[in-house]
Amino acid sequence: MSPDFIRKLLQAKLFEPFRIHLIDGQSYEVRHPEMVLVGYRSITLGIPRRNNDFIYQSVVHISLINIGRIEMTSESMQINPPEETAQA
Repeated sequence: MSPDFIRKLLQAKLFEPFRIHLIDGQSYEVRHPEMVLVGYRSITLGIPRRNNDFIYQSVVHISLINIGRIEMTSESMQINPPEETAQA
């Protein structure tokens, strides 16, 4: 999964909440774009105490290579990451 792909989801004009599914079976909800920091190789996700909090209680660091798919929770739409192209 590329950092630009995640960044585009977060910066959409009309943000839609989504769920990140990891290859080990774990999943995380992203309800607010402000709760995610995007890096070149990982993301840092703030985990709120309650669903609609804008303040995080804890954080989780997720390596981009461990993201299996993204599911848009508002429309139950699944997005598989685009294939990475090797750069010369």
